[in-house]
Amino acid sequence: MTSRPPSTPGTATATADARTSLRAILSDVAGFAGSQYVLRFATMVKGFVVAHVLGPAGNGLWQHYSLIFDYGLHGQLGIMEGYNKRIGHLLGRKDDTNLDAARATGLTGVLLGAAILWGAIAVSVAARWDRLDPTDRWALPTLGLLVLLEQLTNVYKALLRAYGQIPLITGVQLRFALSNLVLSLALLPGLEMLGLMAAWLVTRTGTTIWLVQRSGQPIRLALSWPALRALFATGFPLWMYNLTKLALRNVDRVLVDSVLAKADLGIYGLGVTLSSLVRYSADAVGFVIYPIFLRLYGETRDPARLRAHLERPTA
Repeated sequence: MTSRPPSTPGTATATADARTSLRAILSDVAGFAGSQYVLRFATMVKGFVVAHVLGPAGNGLWQHYSLIFDYGLHGQLGIMEGYNKRIGHLLGRKDDTNLDAARATGLTGVLLGAAILWGAIAVSVAARWDRLDPTDRWALPTLGLLVLLEQLTNVYKALLRAYGQIPLITGVQLRFALSNLVLSLALLPGLEMLGLMAAWLVTRTGTTIWLVQRSGQPIRLALSWPALRALFATGFPLWMYNLTKLALRNVDRVLVDSVLAKADLGIYGLGVTLSSLVRYSADAVGFVIYPIFLRLYGETRDPARLRAHLERPTA
């Protein structure tokens, strides 16, 4: 059974430090990379079944909603990126006061941004109700709710990542990938797009609740303006970079979605999913060693200490 992140700062640091050995790093990389491939394989299987059941036009609409979801995750304006970076630094410096403030404020800020986005989508749908496709009337607000649930999951993943609890992150990804695939395939033939959205909402809600409970860290909401400013100042440049990267990576899909028929986007989206598989091993290495770098640099301020943790896992 995966151990929970300790609730006291001292034991939390000890747990994080225990995951910095080469064996632990390689184990975490293998597990996380495996969960990524399972997730993408499940996405591909679901994509082929969606294309078969709904046809290229229906699959194109599904890809259209996926694009909206991807961009919706960036509505937090860099607080998430700042959270990812500052938690590791503060943990390494053993700055418990600012660590607690950053944790609570980061979670509050990210959820507040998602809630505002959800509200904006609801208002937009209501204002354009007569002009919207009937599917968009319920699908777009559902996407807003899914963004909020995903952001809650992402904050907990960032927290667990800082504590070195990569196996727990691997576990939630595997549970979501497999449960979402099974439920989607079960509901798709009878309910079509409604079944896909319902499966997404049910499985994301269930796995988010599981992750929060298993983390041992209750949801704590608070807003400290100094902590929020620090998170924003740290994260906004990284957010701009990530948003630019997302735009460049998806500019072809956005153009296809804007210019061509939904059927063309569906066919093109399957090819994009297949081509994305090549990068997940390298992404897994970065996902595991990045919080180790942050923690060590926060503790020592010595860049030379980071060399071994870069060279050994990537050799």
